[in-house]
Amino acid sequence: MKRGFTLVEMTVVLIILAALTHLAVRQLSQVRDARLETVANRQLGEIRAAVYARAAGESTGFLADMGRLPRITNATNATLEELWICPAGARDFALRPAVSNNFSAATADISALEDADVYVPTGWRGPYLHIPFGRDELLDPWGNPMVEKDAAGLARLTVTNEIITAVSHYGATGQRRGKRTLPLAPPQGATSRLFVTFVATETALPVTCMWYGAADGWITGGVTNDVPLSETIIFADLAPGLKVVKVAKGDKSIAVRSVDLRPGDNLLQITLP
Repeated sequence: MKRGFTLVEMTVVLIILAALTHLAVRQLSQVRDARLETVANRQLGEIRAAVYARAAGESTGFLADMGRLPRITNATNATLEELWICPAGARDFALRPAVSNNFSAATADISALEDADVYVPTGWRGPYLHIPFGRDELLDPWGNPMVEKDAAGLARLTVTNEIITAVSHYGATGQRRGKRTLPLAPPQGATSRLFVTFVATETALPVTCMWYGAADGWITGGVTNDVPLSETIIFADLAPGLKVVKVAKGDKSIAVRSVDLRPGDNLLQITLP
């Protein structure tokens, strides 16, 4: 004699199946969330590497080429678009001579720095970050735009005086408790100091020492006059990246050196004839 399932037995089976399905869906959701969290963390790292990184012992990225961190592009919906669109007023990357029409207008002592024989690498050579074809903004893995503040009031860009200093995501929850932030500057900071020392026979001989660097495709720099060779020259608040240092006596250039500054303190020792 054949016996079928009773209504109670069917109900129990359906409850068990529903519970197993719920657990499976929940587990899959957790796996998906963990995967997206990993992708989001990697995206923050890729953004920072686009701003500044070191490859084969050389500084690379927006900060090294432009001499600054990215700026917001408008007040209402600030984005990271300077990493894939050349900023207004900036120039493309080139090796430029240190002549007057190549200096940033904000540079002091332009006349003291001019030297047509000194060439400085400067300018935008992006895109430093690639976004999908057809889009004009960067999205996080959950489809949220990477902007200063979204419709929910969540800030994915930290902005100080119009400079973007950090990037964030809010995890799978999309709420503040899931926030993870990564500074755009390297751990040692967004600036460098350069200590210049000399090896020379005439230690009492005073010299002029200049540095040249990148500024939005223009050239900037600084100068220290009449320094005895026995002293250490300190140039502070420089952007990491390649700099050119020139030592002169009067109108005569006696040494020109290139130095790739890391964030933090750097030492350049110059041997003079």
